[in-house]
Amino acid sequence: AVFCINDALAAGALKALKKHNICIPEDVQIMSHEKTVFSELTEPLLTSVDRNVESMAVQACEKLMERMKKEHTDKTETVIIPFRVLEGGSTRPSEA
Repeated sequence: AVFCINDALAAGALKALKKHNICIPEDVQIMSHEKTVFSELTEPLLTSVDRNVESMAVQACEKLMERMKKEHTDKTETVIIPFRVLEGGSTRPSEA
């Protein structure tokens, strides 16, 4: 399996593998950690992680505004941003 940091790299990996007659997803599965228009332009379609960037940006701005209103603190905070996997044809179901 190949897990790429973004759709452009995943699309390049897919193209290179197909050039060497490697079947996707039968021989190698490809997944990306970024949901962009590239994931919809490949054959097969890329399986991608939708990182929910809009929610990330909103959370970051809210936390920044909270910090600006308070005195500096060394307190750290964990924020969990939900994500989802958008299944394309570049992966196959797990053989559980």
